[in-house]
Formats: sequence, structure tokens, C-alpha cells
Amino acid sequence: MHNDLFWKESQNYYLHSLPLFLFLIGYDSKVEAPRSFILYCKKYNCKLILTLNLLFVCSQNKWRSPTAETIYRNDSRVKVRSGGTNSGARKRISEPDLNWADLILVMENKHKKEIVSQYRYLNLPKIMVLDIPDDYQYMSEELIEMIKISTEEILRLITSD
Repeated sequence: MHNDLFWKESQNYYLHSLPLFLFLIGYDSKVEAPRSFILYCKKYNCKLILTLNLLFVCSQNKWRSPTAETIYRNDSRVKVRSGGTNSGARKRISEPDLNWADLILVMENKHKKEIVSQYRYLNLPKIMVLDIPDDYQYMSEELIEMIKISTEEILRLITSD
């Protein structure tokens, strides 16, 4: 273990710098890096000090993506932002949002197409479609349940062996 990168307490290793760690082990992909890091830490008994940057996207950033952001705001596994694809969105997604994100979760396939088309010059992170239609109000029980089920399934896929 590189002593500038990890410190050891008892039988556990703790990580100082995720970007440096990823550089040293040769990963430069924003999509594969979190999963690779998790697998490495499971193998070497590191404590995971890693949060995944999730960007939730819908059309207007009015109901669906703000609901997702609210649900996951205090979840220690992730940092969250939300935005919309339409020009009149409450908060429109931007280049800095896309560069910040490790994973983009869009509500509908049209959002993925719009992001890929509009920002094709960027090295975009993985974009996954949640398939949640624009039929729900902010923080409605059904919307919360749909977002949790879809997002938790994705988080399990990312962090599983």
C-alpha cells in the first residue's frame, strides 16, 4: 500500500485520495472507476470513503428530479444534484453538472437522447434511464417509491461483486 494514499487503523485501510488512487491503479473512466475502487477495497479490506455523484434529470426539474434529489440528499453513499433538459427548466442541466456527475439517472429515454445530442463533445458519464413518466407531483408517494426502487437497483449493481 502507498502510504500517502492510505492509512491503517486496526485491520482496516482508509483512503486519503480517490483521484490519486484511481490514477495510480490506472483507471481514468468516470463510469468504471467507482466500481473498480469498490472491488479493490473489498479485496484489500479498505473502508469505503467514497460517494457517488448522481445527477437526476427530467424535463422541467419541477417534480421528478427534485423529488429524487430530496430523497437522496442525506444518503451517505451519494452526492446528488438535479436538473432539467428543457430551456424553461427550473434549473437546467449544465456542462459543470455533467462533468461533476459519476452517473446520470434520467427519467425518460428522451432525456438521455437530448443530453447525448447536446453535449456530444463531452466525455459523458454513464446515463441510465429510470423509465418514470411525467405523471406525478413533487414528493408524491408513488413517485418516491418508483425512484427508490429504480435507484436502489442501480446502486446495488454498481456496488456488487
